Amino acid sequence: MFDKELFFKLKWLMAKNELVTPETTGSFSFQRAKSNSIIDIHARVSGLHLGFYASRARHILDWMNSLELNIIEIDQMIVENDFESFPDIGVRWSEYEITAMADTVHCVYEFLYKHRDRDPIIFNGEFWYYSKIIKDKIDTIDQIKKNSVLVISYPFMEQLKMREDMNQILQRCTELGVPVLLDCIWLPLTSQTLKLQNTDCIEVVTHSVTKMLPLAGIKGGFCFYKKPLPIEMRHNEIHGKVGAYFLREIIKQKGYWYVRDSHKKLQHKWCGILDLETHDVVNAGVFREGHPLAEFGAKQRNTMNLFSLNPFFNHDELCTRYLKDKGII
Repeated sequence: MFDKELFFKLKWLMAKNELVTPETTGSFSFQRAKSNSIIDIHARVSGLHLGFYASRARHILDWMNSLELNIIEIDQMIVENDFESFPDIGVRWSEYEITAMADTVHCVYEFLYKHRDRDPIIFNGEFWYYSKIIKDKIDTIDQIKKNSVLVISYPFMEQLKMREDMNQILQRCTELGVPVLLDCIWLPLTSQTLKLQNTDCIEVVTHSVTKMLPLAGIKGGFCFYKKPLPIEMRHNEIHGKVGAYFLREIIKQKGYWYVRDSHKKLQHKWCGILDLETHDVVNAGVFREGHPLAEFGAKQRNTMNLFSLNPFFNHDELCTRYLKDKGII
């Protein structure tokens, strides 16, 4: 039986392993132990299970390390409109122009500034940083008004699921002339499909690399702008070409769904060991009723009782060996 005591033993093993394999730690200081002292390791153990981020599984790190980076070539790189590599989600990609982006938040600020005479809105349950910069949160479609401007994630952040009313939202925005920014950061990790309709209102599509690959400290990805691209954007694009380079290369070399598909076996393995149901997003598991680890779910996802599988992906070999030695698996 996988209980709290075993869970904490594994978390201590993972936290200690991060000290000797730093490539398995996160991009930021709070995602690693500050030292090998008991206090610092304990602080890391306390937060190790929280949050959803890009996997640092060995096969992902090995592929990233295999790339030969030429910083001059990356600086001069032009992101081309290779729309055939992207999934058919209902958006008419040929109507957009693709650029490298520094990060999603820059694009959101730019989008909101362009529509500064409108009232920015998000639905409750969006990314925490959207909640910090956008005051008005709504719950129902009829709260979208003619003077609104909407930022929305696809899949939606709160449940890491496609909103069932997504097409109704887009229909209302199209009918009222409300511009929309669509954030697709979770799209390459989900098995759920929902083909969008009424997409004329979608003015900007952001696609960060940071849930696909462990590059949160670098950020970047692609941004799709409805044509024609304004002349000021052509001369002063908000570039982040290193992240865009990695996103381009993994799609070109491995295919758009590689990260999702290459983790499915790990997801089923650890959901089986932890007695979790699988989720559409590959690095998440779902607690069954009365699960002994329910209090250790990923924060801000309580409505779906989600559990982050990332630590077990990152330390799969270590945790598997320990459980086998103990005769648990």
